[in-house]
Amino acid sequence: MHREYLTNIKVIGIGSSGGNVINEMIKDNIEGIEYVTISTDEQDIEKSLANTKIKVEDNLEKSLDDIKTLLKETDILFVTFGMGGSKGVKIASKIGDIAKEMEVLIVGIVTKPFYSAENVKECEEEIKLLTNSMDTLITISSDKLVELQEETLTLEKFYVEANNAIKKGILCFIKLILQNGLVGLDFADIRETLLDSGIAMMGFGEAEGENRVVEATELALQSPLLEKSIKSAQKLILSIAGSSKLGLGEVYTITNMVKEASGRVDCLMFGVTTDDNLGDKLKVIILATNF
Repeated sequence: MHREYLTNIKVIGIGSSGGNVINEMIKDNIEGIEYVTISTDEQDIEKSLANTKIKVEDNLEKSLDDIKTLLKETDILFVTFGMGGSKGVKIASKIGDIAKEMEVLIVGIVTKPFYSAENVKECEEEIKLLTNSMDTLITISSDKLVELQEETLTLEKFYVEANNAIKKGILCFIKLILQNGLVGLDFADIRETLLDSGIAMMGFGEAEGENRVVEATELALQSPLLEKSIKSAQKLILSIAGSSKLGLGEVYTITNMVKEASGRVDCLMFGVTTDDNLGDKLKVIILATNF
């Protein structure tokens, strides 16, 4: 029996990398979302597990009506793909323009390519294009993602970890919106924070044991994925997840640590969700935006 959700959420995966994220989320049985794959490549369409698949041309012009129909009655749209190719950026920016015209909150969550002197300018131009067409653009640096892993990281494992980082980012919002947490954020809260907020960055932290609160929070605050200091962020969203045994004192400590690190107390919104499958594990995610 499927639950009825009040907030209409869609996730679009563009190209091969975006399609892989979609497939992983579907395999994880994450409900309350409509999944969509969009690509210029027939192979991406064929291997997609999404119910909705749209094969597009490079300029997307012939598929505009399909995109507009898709976005009807949508409240929040996540768009994910790997940067480093102009096709994904162009498609995503066009979708963003349509979403904004239809007043759909649009959040892009993308992986940036590995740094090289040759691609710096191109990457900056692509980010500028995406920022102008989306409410919030969450960027995940490939170089910084490697810093979180072991030295023996294989190429295959890297792509797995990149997909996991994107999934965590998307699920952070979805769980806060759809789950009945101890401290919830409704869609209006999320929309207010993310609307026209520009570049955003995320830090993840997980820990178990007696010192899990401090360890998980410090990991999130010191995450290499937070490429800028949260002191310069105008808005912060804090997501805390633990089992039903999560204590009020633990939540209080985490929020205070983040407030102290940011140097502000007026820009933080936080939500708490519980899942007994986590056992003793505590998860802390920080989203910093409006730099």
